[in-house]
Amino acid sequence: MATTNPAPASPVRTLYLTAYNSLFFTLWTCILYTTLSTLPRGKLAVFTATAPCARWVQTATLVEIAHAASGTSHSLAGL
Repeated sequence: MATTNPAPASPVRTLYLTAYNSLFFTLWTCILYTTLSTLPRGKLAVFTATAPCARWVQTATLVEIAHAASGTSHSLAGL
């Protein structure tokens, strides 16, 4: 079975995906920090403090579907 080498990624695509992943890393890090800092006040305090931001981050993650559909990033779902 012959293997094909994928075409090299364009610099614009690489920059975009790096920025996208950096943004999500930062957002999830903020949620983790908020979780750890409010943990001593109980589960309800953690939920109240993190739920709105976590909901928006998870909603924005739907962009991953667009990335996979457009071929911007590789998806294992198609294997």
